[in-house]
Amino acid sequence: MNLRIFIVLSLSVVSAAFFYSIRKNNISYVENKTERIVPDVKTQEQTKSSTEENNYVHPLSSKNPSVTKKLNMEEYSNSQAFKRYALGPDFLRPYFAIKQKALLNRQDKIQLEELLSSEALFDKCLEKLSSIDSIYDEYQEKDRIMAIKFISQAMKWKENPLRDDLLKKISKFLTGNPTPKKADLKTKKSVAGDRVELFLSLYDQDSSIAFELIEENKGSKSEQLFQYALRTYRKI
Repeated sequence: MNLRIFIVLSLSVVSAAFFYSIRKNNISYVENKTERIVPDVKTQEQTKSSTEENNYVHPLSSKNPSVTKKLNMEEYSNSQAFKRYALGPDFLRPYFAIKQKALLNRQDKIQLEELLSSEALFDKCLEKLSSIDSIYDEYQEKDRIMAIKFISQAMKWKENPLRDDLLKKISKFLTGNPTPKKADLKTKKSVAGDRVELFLSLYDQDSSIAFELIEENKGSKSEQLFQYALRTYRKI
């Protein structure tokens, strides 16, 4: 009887130990399996990420077939987009076409002087600076910048037969403010920038006219703008 009990207990212990061993091994296998799978997944993700990085082509890269055509500068320079943005308004394109040349021949110099001494062209620039929409327009701003560049160059040319008249016209133009009453903030800032550039060009060519302009606009917002321009950009 005692022997039978002993045998039963022994078998129970052995069975328990056996099943515990199997369970432990199974758990260990699952853990090890999990540890093996996770690194594999990470490795695949890293490999995929690395491959994508190596194969990545920036949208504006010349290697991107979709923009190769856009990066053809010879074709782009003849496009309407280039002429509209890089050469400014129609009436100034002959001037900037010459200015873009690295070397000017005799005919180029003659044509350049004719353009810079054209009163009609100068007046068109002032008209362009006065034609402003109440809603900001990037192209319109670009045209005004180009007009200011032309005006500044025309005033800078000491031998310009119209130079004195041009300086007076700019002074008169700066007395007014072409900003539309209902203009948005970006447009107001843009127009203020135009006036600052014009005033500084006027000051650089004839400071006495610039100071007279300040006196004529004493106490106005225009005077504040001109004083700001001198303090900020000419340290006066």
